[in-house]
Amino acid sequence: MLHNIKVSRTARYATWGEYNENTQQVWFVIHGYGQLAEFFVKKFHFLNPKTHFVIAPEALSRHYLDGFTGKVGAVWMTREDRDAEIEDYLAYLNQLFVSLSEKYRFSTQKNLQFNLLAFSQGCSTGWRWIVQAKENLGISFQKYILNAGDFPKDVDMIAFHAQNPDTKLYYLYGNEDELIPQIHFQEGIELHKNILTNVMIFEGKHELHQPFLMELMG
Repeated sequence: MLHNIKVSRTARYATWGEYNENTQQVWFVIHGYGQLAEFFVKKFHFLNPKTHFVIAPEALSRHYLDGFTGKVGAVWMTREDRDAEIEDYLAYLNQLFVSLSEKYRFSTQKNLQFNLLAFSQGCSTGWRWIVQAKENLGISFQKYILNAGDFPKDVDMIAFHAQNPDTKLYYLYGNEDELIPQIHFQEGIELHKNILTNVMIFEGKHELHQPFLMELMG
């Protein structure tokens, strides 16, 4: 018989920019399957580090990407013990926000905007967090950008948006995505078309699309 036990563990995250009185936007960026925070955060170096502070949490589980050696990546969850993994990473993201809020004194900064971007597998993670972070921590995100990801079936996004109409939702995907069928993107968009602020289709594969991100995040 399988059993679960709660344990303490060490998580890590990467940042870009220097948080100070000139910071205008805080961005949490959620990486995709098999990525690491230190490399993922570099994809946002186009943002002005004087006005943008970027935080890239790293998923709690890591694995070798090819066999038993070489490059390492992190994953937010698998189908194994799914509910417990979701509960763990939501608790981790909550604790990270509280810790950073205390460290940088977010509450003392006037007109500070919180935003969220998620890529690939991170989109489902981001959706789950944005919903329960509002309920448990009172965080209001001004923008949520989903890039090449999915809409999780266990989150009522339409109800969330009805209660949080000021959160702008953007959806980006490539017209040659090799991992997610185009019909899957289209079905998700059709189901959620009333809550999406903008849908952007770019020429490319399963990737972050920097030109669109520069437009939305700048």
